[in-house]
Amino acid sequence: MMRCCVNLDWLQCRVEEPLDSPRDVLYFERAGYKVVLRDYGTPLYREMFTIYQEGEEFIEVRRDPISRQSDGGILSDNSMHLRLCNRTCYFEDAIQQLRQFCLAHNLYYMNLSRVDICCDFNEFLHGDNPRNFIQSYLEGHYCKTRITQIAAHGQDSDTCRIWNSISWASKTSVVRTKLYNKSIEMRQVKRKPYIIDHWRAAGLDVNRDVWRVEFSIGSQMNSLMNAKTKEFTEVSLNSYDTREKLWYMFHLLASRYFHFKHVRYDEKGAMIRKARLPDKILFSYKDMPDYVVPAHLTAAHDPNRTDRMIIRRLENIATDNDLAMSFRVAAWNIIRVFDSMVMRKKWIGRPLTEFEQKEFYPKKVFGYDESWMIDPEKRKELMEIVNQSIDTKIWDELPF
Repeated sequence: MMRCCVNLDWLQCRVEEPLDSPRDVLYFERAGYKVVLRDYGTPLYREMFTIYQEGEEFIEVRRDPISRQSDGGILSDNSMHLRLCNRTCYFEDAIQQLRQFCLAHNLYYMNLSRVDICCDFNEFLHGDNPRNFIQSYLEGHYCKTRITQIAAHGQDSDTCRIWNSISWASKTSVVRTKLYNKSIEMRQVKRKPYIIDHWRAAGLDVNRDVWRVEFSIGSQMNSLMNAKTKEFTEVSLNSYDTREKLWYMFHLLASRYFHFKHVRYDEKGAMIRKARLPDKILFSYKDMPDYVVPAHLTAAHDPNRTDRMIIRRLENIATDNDLAMSFRVAAWNIIRVFDSMVMRKKWIGRPLTEFEQKEFYPKKVFGYDESWMIDPEKRKELMEIVNQSIDTKIWDELPF
């Protein structure tokens, strides 16, 4: 029986803070937290700080986006990223702690931006030593399904070469895969007692090397698809909030991204196609559905009949000069929900360019000249027309 334990090792999500009450360092200090501000931000955010709870690192906050939508950028003005600190990830209720934090401070969850899920063990299912497996793989005895780039690290001496890690990924990979010696990493970088406690609880031999298979999941993997029914299930915080769900997600990813074959050759010396090669069994995938696959569900799709009917009706409302401006603006915002840049191909026969999104469409609907977009006084005048009949928080997201 293979002894192993599965955990989160990284979880980062995007949230939005209240527009009228920034969740900055001062706010969290007033809420009773110890906060440590970093001297510099990130490529996306000006401000980055760590919140402590009971004397330990709890959550890392990144806020105050550099590229704001109100200035023509890509992030909403109130966008934030939250990252569970590493120690927090190893709690059974890590996701619940994050939910409670967001609820307590009125932070609106948007989506996951990165999740690392890992499995630690001494050896594979049938006793294969991970280091020997890496050596055999690099020597060509095994091959991996799904074409990807390889990076291996280790030590070279006069007598042998010792491999400590290998990873598979490309610049466009939705899921990055890594097999590495976690014991060596902790000896060389930082010893983490809470991880060792998990190893002992799972029955691992902490006096031997513990290896880890880790999947780093990007924001593009936002759903799971049933290949039989073509139905999609959203990947969200709910997908990782219990130990059973972590096991399910790990095995689902392993069956697809850590799938190896025994290399065989035909009588002419050519390698047999991967699809015909026998599997190299490293983990048990018992009762795992082979028809559920990671997927990227996007709102940008060709409109169906219902979409076209709804869009047409909303366009009629948005272009009706007899209606109040508040109704026309509201209709425009609902159109945005339908990923309108694709839906409106029928107007010009192709998706709108960035320039047309800012210039063509507002003129088509509202008949304004470009001065409405660049003249602050006219923007203010239009704002007064809209008055209190719509939620002013959506103003910076309007296209004019």
